[in-house]
Amino acid sequence: MDMLESSPGSFRISQRMALTVAYKMPNHADAAEYMLASDTTLCLLSRVHAFMLADAELGHIDWLSRANLDKAEIVPFVATELHSVGWTLMMSCEAP
Repeated sequence: MDMLESSPGSFRISQRMALTVAYKMPNHADAAEYMLASDTTLCLLSRVHAFMLADAELGHIDWLSRANLDKAEIVPFVATELHSVGWTLMMSCEAP
């Protein structure tokens, strides 16, 4: 979380947020199962991202602008200790 003074007596608060869609893999999963799980979770995350873009355009999400969502990053999520695979949407949010 960052707090920057934009003008005297006025502050802009920004924060990085992450949204992860992951799938728990069975212990005996092969490469094809990992590929299918990765593809499925990426499709789900892209749908969530699209809904968030639409809501931001309509002004339903005050703390997240369309410009911030356009700059969002999608990165792979792998947690071997949890036997999970998926994708994470990283975004910056600003307080209104």
